[in-house]
Amino acid sequence: MTHPFELSRQATNLWLQAASLTWRAATLPLDVSLRVAGAVYERMLPGGERAEAPEPVQAAVAEPARAARPSPKQRRRAAPTTGAEVRVAAPWEGYEQMSAADVVQRLADADETTRAAVRLYEAANQEREAILHATEG
Repeated sequence: MTHPFELSRQATNLWLQAASLTWRAATLPLDVSLRVAGAVYERMLPGGERAEAPEPVQAAVAEPARAARPSPKQRRRAAPTTGAEVRVAAPWEGYEQMSAADVVQRLADADETTRAAVRLYEAANQEREAILHATEG
């Protein structure tokens, strides 16, 4: 006969496995959405350039100043349209009229899906750093 403690341990292990699988299944759509959004953003860059991960900066060496990137509007105007065009809708009604501070405040209570939508919209449009930073965490 199996000891009740052993049965309890086995039941706990099964529950943890089920919880882990449930978590993976629940976060899969978000993970896929973020990967697709990243791929779309990469394709939106002019000339097929790829966004590179920034290299770590050593404390003793200052990083040279980088040339200013053109705004999204300038990139859209300069890039010839040779294929399908992707437009990202505003995450919610009235978004375009909101200040960056108001958007950041609203993001404080937002779920991950809303944050991903705001990040995608900002990356494709105004690229306001405060908002992009607020969508990361």
